[in-house]
Amino acid sequence: MDDGRGGGSTAEAYGDGGDGDGLPDRLVVLQKLAAAVRPTAPERAGNLYSQAAELATGRGRGKLAVKLGALAEEAWGEMEEEGEGAGEGEGVREGVI
Repeated sequence: MDDGRGGGSTAEAYGDGGDGDGLPDRLVVLQKLAAAVRPTAPERAGNLYSQAAELATGRGRGKLAVKLGALAEEAWGEMEEEGEGAGEGEGVREGVI
């Protein structure tokens, strides 16, 4: 249903590539995965949010990129609060799914 604002589905709001294949957009998948792993793996969540922010930037979605970047920083902050900053992967903020 068109609300007159030029928008559409949630997938469109989050940058759906419009390929019409019915598969979830990578940006949406990254966001959902980051939110799901954040309680138990904040570093991983930060990495995923960071990837999503980079993707949003590449698609010209500046406001969304800023929001995702802030979520990444929050997740990494949780990791530092828990004392997980030392050891394997310290300082690494890019991950691959």
